[in-house]
Amino acid sequence: LGWAFIHHKKAIAEATKTVTRTFTKTVSLGGVGLSASGEKALASSTDKSQQNETRRFFSQPSMGDESEAAVSVSTKGTDAISGGIDDSFDAIVVSDLQGNIKQVNATALDVFRYDSKDELLNKNLSILVGGGEGKNHHAYMRRFRKDGSKASKVLGRQRMLHATRADGTEFPCLIGIRTCASGTRIVGYIRDMSGVVSNASTKMKTDMQVEEAIDRVVDDHAFDGIIASDDRGIIHRVNETAVAEFGYESKEKMIGLDIAVLIHVAKDHPERLLESHGEQHLVTLTDKNGKDFDSIIASTKIKGADGMVATYVRNIAPIRRNLSNLVSDS
Repeated sequence: LGWAFIHHKKAIAEATKTVTRTFTKTVSLGGVGLSASGEKALASSTDKSQQNETRRFFSQPSMGDESEAAVSVSTKGTDAISGGIDDSFDAIVVSDLQGNIKQVNATALDVFRYDSKDELLNKNLSILVGGGEGKNHHAYMRRFRKDGSKASKVLGRQRMLHATRADGTEFPCLIGIRTCASGTRIVGYIRDMSGVVSNASTKMKTDMQVEEAIDRVVDDHAFDGIIASDDRGIIHRVNETAVAEFGYESKEKMIGLDIAVLIHVAKDHPERLLESHGEQHLVTLTDKNGKDFDSIIASTKIKGADGMVATYVRNIAPIRRNLSNLVSDS
């Protein structure tokens, strides 16, 4: 039950945010299917093996559905766990109200890396708790016995937490908790999320590195307008000078636009910007109000952000005016 208190390590918290976006919005233990966001995440993956693993994960019956009845029946008169539970995709651990383990299924042995059920039976749940919460688990159980299941905020909900294997290593897991046998047993349904969280963390780290690379280039203090776009020509970042030159109200109004709206030479061929290799060109650009102005542009790849290009824009109208004024004065 101590798993209900999420430890506050930044890495698991950030990874959890990323992972939970792929789940359905229900907070009950029922109905975990392949949600719209799950389909989107699946479609965006280029790794076929990961797609198959993701689909297999999300197509499994919801946590507890396939085995709750069997647990409820078996705990009424015996501590023997039924064969149906041993076939469950989820690890299942049943304890009494003191936190002593009374039943486990075969999946639990695999997930927690124990050789036999005897190694876990009558041991305290605290040996499975991760995130530094094992030492606090007895206090959590006392609070549960005192307040009762109706006052519990963790029953019937899924949470991403850390658990501990037999060898002492920790892993992220999705856990749901129910009571059965007239409230005398606590049932935990545990799903190992190691692969899913690892992939999400890797993607998050990569995304952060790309953002940092773009930040280094798109400087708000630069005299030139700077536009960062991808290989499709979609604008991801602009600096303040670009906002002013093109007459937009804010950076947000420009992000997401096709760069060809501003730079016509990129229309249908955004790769031309990548292929210019920093060469300067005199071109005609168009601001938000449809007014054309001549500028010198140069584009270059952004190091550390594959497929991203930075285009530098210098409006030459002020230069021409200054030159004209110099000629008039002379």
